[in-house]
Amino acid sequence: MSVEKSSHFLKNYVLSGIAAAALIGLLIAAPYYSVNNLLLVQAQTPPPSSTTTGGTANATLGGVSTEGNVEVFVNWTVADIGQPNTFSFMFRDPDDNPISPIYSIELQQNNQTVPGTLREEQNSPEQEYTFNQTGSYTLVIHDMQDRSATDVINIPLQVNATSPSSNR
Repeated sequence: MSVEKSSHFLKNYVLSGIAAAALIGLLIAAPYYSVNNLLLVQAQTPPPSSTTTGGTANATLGGVSTEGNVEVFVNWTVADIGQPNTFSFMFRDPDDNPISPIYSIELQQNNQTVPGTLREEQNSPEQEYTFNQTGSYTLVIHDMQDRSATDVINIPLQVNATSPSSNR
C-alpha cells in the first residue's frame, strides 16, 4: 500500500473512531443530563428513565432514605406549568420487600417548604402537585411510620417552562 493511501486510510480511521467515541459518550451521558428537558439526578440510584406517550412524559426516579431503611421508586407524570403533576410511589424495605408506610411529604425550594405542599400522615401511593413556576425543587418524604424521624428521602426535581417532549 502506498504512503498516500495509508495516510488517507489512517485519517479516515481516526475520524471514524472520534465520531464513534463521541456518539458513545452522548448515549452514555444522556440520561444523566436531562429527561424531557428536566434535570434529574439522584446519586444513590441508577440514572432516571423516561417515556413519552400522547404528549405526557413519565420520569422514573428513585431515592434511599438517609438511614438506608427505605427505598422509594417514583413515577413522575410530568405536566405543563399550572397543571397537576402526578407522583406514584413504590416503597421497599432494606430486604427489598414492598412496604406501605404512612408518611409525610412536601415540596421544598431553596430548603423552604413551598406553601400548601406539606401533607402529613399520608398512606396513598399517589400524590399530585401543581408547579406554578419553573425552578429547582426537592420532593421530601419524611416521618415514615415505624422509622426514625431523621430518616428522610430527598428527590431533586427540575421544573422547566417547556412542555414535555420526546427529546432527551
